[in-house]
Amino acid sequence: MKKLMVYEIKNTWRYVVAIVASMLVLIATQAWVKYLAEDAHNEAILKIAEFLLAYLVPGIIVVVFMVLMARFYKSMFLDEGYLSFTLPVKPLLLIVSKMIVALLYILVSTIISFGVTYFTNREAFNITMDFLKIGFQDSVPIMIFYGINMLLTIVVNIVNVYFSFSVGQVYHNKMLVSIIVLFVINIVQGILTTIAFSISGLLHVEEVTGGLPITQKLIQGGFNPLFLKSMIIGFIITGIIVVLEIFLIKQLCQYHLNLE
Repeated sequence: MKKLMVYEIKNTWRYVVAIVASMLVLIATQAWVKYLAEDAHNEAILKIAEFLLAYLVPGIIVVVFMVLMARFYKSMFLDEGYLSFTLPVKPLLLIVSKMIVALLYILVSTIISFGVTYFTNREAFNITMDFLKIGFQDSVPIMIFYGINMLLTIVVNIVNVYFSFSVGQVYHNKMLVSIIVLFVINIVQGILTTIAFSISGLLHVEEVTGGLPITQKLIQGGFNPLFLKSMIIGFIITGIIVVLEIFLIKQLCQYHLNLE
């Protein structure tokens, strides 16, 4: 597993670094434009710069995610896939190693994006810091569950794409089927989550937060006990989805349905 992860990092780090560096240059350029617009009291340019910054900062994570998914497709389902399947390792280890590396890259990209927010949107940065500070002061278990669920959300998004690509290989129109499968998966997951929350009495967010946004509710004194219950349910649902999809991906790759 360790060797597979090192190999994956060696084959991807240049792309990720280049993308993040390019995005940071774009963000710095727009931040400079925003500064000049503020100094010149040019509202039109200022609004455009603020709009672009609002999308460029989280865009770091989105672009890195897309590149990593393209990397998975290339290394598993194109010419490189032949080499991957000749390695003396089980398909499950290939899948999990790529997933872990993708998760690490996305986490690093998230940290970088959050750090950039300090310079581009100080208000949003301070709100997030208050959320973390007061959250850990009031309820460490809830914040731990919150963090685990965020990690699982990233993982399930990665695995959803992996699964969609894998299913798409069974059909002639691979990419079209992959897109359809991804769309259907997200709908099904949303329905399952809604049903589970409905059964558990958590369908209405006001029951969990008292009608307030989650961040505001936490800052004003903690969550209703139902929130912890919602976190646990979300943790279980997401965990089951990830395990099931990884098993299905392994089955598809094991029988080389992706190779012609």
